[in-house]
This record gives sequence, structure tokens and C-alpha cells, in this order.
Amino acid sequence: MATLRDNFPQYKYKKIRNESFSINDLINKIYYLKNITGTDITYVSGCILSVDLDVPFCLTTFPKEWLDYYHQQEYIHVDPVVSYGLGSLKPALFSDISSPYAKSRELRLHAAERGIFRSGFVVPLRGPLVNRAMVCFSSLERPEQWKSTCVSLQAQFIQLAHELHENVLAIGHFPQAEVALTARQKQCLKWASLGKTASETAMIIGITERAVRAHLVSARSVLNASNITQAVAKATALHVIF
Repeated sequence: MATLRDNFPQYKYKKIRNESFSINDLINKIYYLKNITGTDITYVSGCILSVDLDVPFCLTTFPKEWLDYYHQQEYIHVDPVVSYGLGSLKPALFSDISSPYAKSRELRLHAAERGIFRSGFVVPLRGPLVNRAMVCFSSLERPEQWKSTCVSLQAQFIQLAHELHENVLAIGHFPQAEVALTARQKQCLKWASLGKTASETAMIIGITERAVRAHLVSARSVLNASNITQAVAKATALHVIF
């Protein structure tokens, strides 16, 4: 965690100006924050009032394999950190949040076993457009070591969380071109994310291989991605596909 302690004074003067901020900037920023903090970053809103995006908004640097497993196991319904972050006001260590359900404890166990996280710090957030939101900093440090880290860096984590929240609010609404994929584009991206070729996807969803490739090309354009891999990553980060 020395990287955050060393980099934070310089980082404060490298903010991207809010008036030009976009969803792509948000994605780039959370990966930048991951690099300087040595933690995975997750931003979740309980609700965003937007004419173009009427679903809860989430950005995360967790690997896609973990997100797929998380959704498959329906951990969102028992995740104690999400419940706390969207329902409380005070920042907290993951270790200080109770896990009342067996599946909640299973979630933490599997995250540690898979090298995803052992510890973390959640910052609940509130704002005029987003009634409930949260930012998590997740680490592989053991709880005792992480607690020591947070003692010295808690203020910086809170400042980073509020800055990220302000960036989300500054966007106001999300341009339709950045998030509005067609049902077919989502289908094709979803099967691509599962390792299926265009030919295999065509057989699964009942259209031609040429049509699959056309939908993937269109999805790349909508997501401003340079290739299918990046399109899948962006669609996953934006929760357009699960």
C-alpha cells in the first residue's frame, strides 16, 4: 500500500475536469485508481435517475471470471458489504461487517480462495441524483494487516471515493450511444464472453454467422472498443451483460 501513500500528494493535482467526464473516463479512472492503490475498486449505485439508463450502475476492476461466478451464485442477494454500503452512512472495514448468512460467509471464503480479496474498506455515499451509492477498496491483505493500512490511509480512501462519486454525478445522464446495445448485440457479446466463436454463437441463437459478426462489429462501435475482447470487458464493467 506504500504506492498510495507515495502517489496521493501528486494524484490530487491530476484530476480530470468534471465537465468533460464520460463513462469511458470513469472506466479508465477506476483502473488508474487500482494501480495506485493496489486494490480492486468497485462503484455501485442504488439508483441512478437517467433517461437513458434505468438500471443500477456498477463499475468494477474485479476480473470477469469472478463476476461471472458472483452472478451465477447470486451473491448479490447476500453480499453483506453491498447491503451495508447501500444502507449505512459510516465507512467500515469488511471485517467489521457481520455475515449473518451461511452463503455470505461462503462468498468471503470463495473470494479469498480464488485470490480475489480477503479484506476491504467500504465508503457509503449519498447525492442528489444517486440516493444511495458506495465505493469499495478490496485487498488481498489479511484483515489484521489491512486494518493497519486503513488506519493510516482511511482519509485518502474516503477522498478518492467522494471524488469518484462526484465524477458520476457530473455526467448527469449517460449518452445512449455508450450503453444502449440491442438485444442481439448483448446476446452475441455474452456468448463471446463465454469463449464461443461466431459460428458457435450463430448455432446457439439461431442466426447466421455473418449476422453474428455484424452484431459484434456494431457492439464494438457502440462501446467505442478497439476489439471484441475490449468490447466484452466494457460491457461487463457497465453491467450491460452479466
